[in-house]
Amino acid sequence: MLLNRPFILARAAEAVLLFLFALPAALAQIPAAPNCTVNQPPPDAGLYATPGGFLMVHPRNAGLSDGYTGCKTLWVVDTPDRFIRMVTLYFEQGRLRVAQSYNKDGSSRGTCTLPGQSPGCEGVDSNPLTALRMPTWPRMCMDRPNDPQCAKEPD
Repeated sequence: MLLNRPFILARAAEAVLLFLFALPAALAQIPAAPNCTVNQPPPDAGLYATPGGFLMVHPRNAGLSDGYTGCKTLWVVDTPDRFIRMVTLYFEQGRLRVAQSYNKDGSSRGTCTLPGQSPGCEGVDSNPLTALRMPTWPRMCMDRPNDPQCAKEPD
């Protein structure tokens, strides 16, 4: 299982995620909505496996309805106790409307407002990492990969 791999973001994952870090700057702001002010992954965040490491995702699928309005945030797991916010996604009635990416230091890197055709935003809404639902394992699988819950398929 992928949970025994080191907690670093390798070149393969960087290629998959690169477009999120290249988003153009824009004036759009993420509205005040549920989960939009979460800066660090809470205990109920989920663990998502990439080819080179892990991401933390909040909220997990169980906390989302088809018509969810609010934010979902993804963090790169740098070490088991250090998380780097990568992107905050704002959904309105279950549809992606804003993707806000961040630099490693936490500063804003850029914003895509959807639907739209801003340069650098092409394909943002069709990338699996910006989907409303992502299959994740419980957060505790990062520290206890042999737990029976971690042997199951992610949900």
